[in-house]
Amino acid sequence: MMAGYDQAAGLRRMFGGQGRSLAVLTCGAGAARWLAAQLRARAGAGQRLLVLEECSAFGNLADHLGTAPRFDLQQVIEGHVPLAQALVRDDALMLLPVARAARLVGRERVLGRRVVDALRTLQFEADETIVHADTTATSSLLRAAGVCLLVAEARVESITAAYAALKKLKGIADIGSMALTLSGQTTFESRELAANFQALAWRQLGIEVRCVDHLGQALPSSPGGFVERLRDLACGLAASPATSAACA
Repeated sequence: MMAGYDQAAGLRRMFGGQGRSLAVLTCGAGAARWLAAQLRARAGAGQRLLVLEECSAFGNLADHLGTAPRFDLQQVIEGHVPLAQALVRDDALMLLPVARAARLVGRERVLGRRVVDALRTLQFEADETIVHADTTATSSLLRAAGVCLLVAEARVESITAAYAALKKLKGIADIGSMALTLSGQTTFESRELAANFQALAWRQLGIEVRCVDHLGQALPSSPGGFVERLRDLACGLAASPATSAACA
């Protein structure tokens, strides 16, 4: 490992800090390919990435990154395999399948807490945590990220899917910021599509959407908070003081 990374990880362990976090919803195969390329580019530039993969269908990030995970986080928290066997490492990029485990947070208190503990361990190794969120559901991992990026292709079907995903997110107080990018070559037409989406989101849903060109622009400016927010969701937002203390 690089000396600079060792020092950063040591400081996070000492002060309890965390890297930045972002949830990403991809609408279409082209969007998923774009995200995979962005992740490789950031890892190649020296960012240590923890990628939590909620999508289990063909064409997910594992496929586009050329990896084949054998196990997932649920098998880890159930005690079947150690965490290292579920984690796919590729230099500065760590990929962890979490499709089944993500559904446990906020529903199964004990198993949900184990999810939080596993992710807390991994976050000490990461500068950035990226949740590749499932567009069919709103998971606790997406909510804990706090910031969400919609990635769509510059075509009607993909834009429509992105708008449908945005409608599902309306009213979720945990999500403080929304962004949109269109994968592929930037053209006048693609910028016009993005601007129209932005205007429609505000007019129809009252949601302010920023238009960005790459993954880095969507990341929050300040780090921290992902694991704490996830812990609160795992313990239940309406938990009693005694329960909250037990979850701390």
